[in-house]
Amino acid sequence: MKWLVDAQLPLALAVAIRMTGRDVLHTLDLPLANRTSDDLLRELVEREDRVMITKDRGFRASHVLSGRPARLVFITTGNIRNAQLVPLFVRNLSVIEEAFTKGNYVEFGLDGIRVQP
Repeated sequence: MKWLVDAQLPLALAVAIRMTGRDVLHTLDLPLANRTSDDLLRELVEREDRVMITKDRGFRASHVLSGRPARLVFITTGNIRNAQLVPLFVRNLSVIEEAFTKGNYVEFGLDGIRVQP
């Protein structure tokens, strides 16, 4: 499974995922970095068959309304410190990956993981 970490999430999250041996990009890795448009991000995740990880409600709405991006992890932890978010996410990465066998939309928060088809 390949991943794309959106701009409002820390680069440290992408680095930590990469350290597990997974293929992951952060928007900062892209030529336009955090200025990459949402449309270009959607095209990238489709073209490279990536899962988008985001806190952006716009991507959530786009997924629900048009199925783009096709697979989405929506972070609902609120404003926790990056030092808490990164290890929490990485500890649950295998569970998140498994959740995609049941659906294409995963909400990840302090209260657990929810999957929707």
